[in-house]
Order: sequence, then C-alpha cells, then structure tokens
Amino acid sequence: MGHLSRSLAVIHRLRKQNNEIYFAGDSKQIEIVQMYFADLKCIYLEPYQFKFGTKGRFGFDLLLQSRKLVKRFKGELKDCESIVKEFGIDLVISDHRYGFRSESVFNIFITHQINLPVKWWQLGVQLMHRRLMNRFNCCWIPDTEDSEFSGNLSKSKDNKKLVYIGVLSRFEIYGNAQVKDIDVVVIVSGPENLALDYLNTQIDFLKNDDLKIKIISPIAFTNQDKFKNLDFCSNWLEADQYILKSKKIISRSGYSTIMDISYLKCDSDLLPTPGQREQEYLYKLWKKRNEKLL
Repeated sequence: MGHLSRSLAVIHRLRKQNNEIYFAGDSKQIEIVQMYFADLKCIYLEPYQFKFGTKGRFGFDLLLQSRKLVKRFKGELKDCESIVKEFGIDLVISDHRYGFRSESVFNIFITHQINLPVKWWQLGVQLMHRRLMNRFNCCWIPDTEDSEFSGNLSKSKDNKKLVYIGVLSRFEIYGNAQVKDIDVVVIVSGPENLALDYLNTQIDFLKNDDLKIKIISPIAFTNQDKFKNLDFCSNWLEADQYILKSKKIISRSGYSTIMDISYLKCDSDLLPTPGQREQEYLYKLWKKRNEKLL
C-alpha cells in the first residue's frame, strides 16, 4: 500500500498536465484510488499472491514463494501487452512491478531502491534486480539528487536512465496546510502478528487521556478487547484528515511514510518492521538525519 500511496501523487501530477490515465491494480487498490479520483479509468490487474511469514524473515519468505512469483511475473508481462494494445496506451509507468512493461511503448520504472539492502551472499538478488530494472527505458527515483531521504538505496554512478523526481506524497492532493489540532496519529501496518506486537508495545501510551490520539489501521485484529476504548480508523480519506492535522506521527519506517512526514513537516517516532532490512536501514538513516537537524 506504500507503493499505492505514492502513486496517488503521480496520478495527481499527471492529471494536472491533462493526461488521459488508466490505473491498473487489484480490487482493493482500485477501490482506494477511486476514493481520490472517482472518474479515473481502472483496469483489474491480478496481484502477486505473496504472504509474509510470522517471524519477519522476508528474504526467506521470498525464496519459499519464488516459484509462484515468477509465474505471476510472466503473466503480468502478457497482461501489460494486452492493456497497451486494447486501450491504445502511449506510456507505461510501473511502481516497482518488474513485469508491468511493454515491448511496444516507452516504459518507466519507479523505485527508491537502485541498491537493495541485501547481504553479500545475496548478491544474486541484487544482480537480478538491476537486470530487470534495465529492461525499462527510464527509472524515476522519488528522492532528491543527493539521495537525501533514501541514502545509499538510491545512489548510483550509472545514472543514464535515472531521473530523480523529488519526494512523492499523496498529501500533495490537499494543497494548503491544515491546523494541527491532533496530538498524535499512530499508523499500524504490516503483517497482522507484527502489527499487533507493535500496538501492544504502545498500549500504555495510547491510553493517555491527556493526549488526543487517533489510530489508523487497515487490519481487522482478531482480538481487539484490550483496544476497545481506542479510536481506530481504516478509511483512507478519513485517515488523511487525521494525518494532515497531526502534530506527531508514530509509524513503521516505510519509505512512503518518511516522504509523507517530510512533506507534512510534522514530528515523528518511527520503528522498523522486524526483519525488513529496507525499513531497518531507513530507520537508522532517518534517525541520523533528524539528529543533525537538532
């Protein structure tokens, strides 16, 4: 959903330029996109059926499910060609979906990870990543040219295809700044078991009657007894209003969240999802960056 979030900013900018846009995504993504752009033409695209394990071992989870991921990748190549042909598409923009490209038109790949945060013995994964990216005509990087927000993840000496487009945030859609009258917004995301662990660590703070706190979570927890007195929100548009008015955001250190916080210029308290090396790296980078600003 982080990729979807920043794609909303791309759609917003393209619409302002009077482009005719088609959005391809799964049912849930289409539902959310149409909350923001009711008249947007949408095409169903089968999702990658990837499920996170319960121990935060994302690399291992990827390996176990690689066979079906490759199958969907091949199917996605065919799907994209069919979409381009049927709707007369001139340009394809893919947010980190390797298989969403066409041999018939110009293709753009969006990513903040030119370099994956893998260990030395996972070099093969990095090489495959680069090879798949190079099949696109151009790569848009949502960051500044000095990689201020993604650090080493987006730095590259081979920049012939790279275009740094700056921070992307869906909150661009709302324009003017809002009055900050909510003390804290807590954003709960990720696999349910890890999200629940995260929420449990914050439970005492969340029950602080002296603060105005909102909890944003798309997850329907199976056991919410201990959270029944807390204020949950799962609707994206409603959640946006809370976030816009928040003085501080507590969340995982996902890249789209970091871009949103930067755009909104609010305080934050971030924590990486256990086992997700990208978030662990971004957490350290964000913490170091904020310490320099103090």
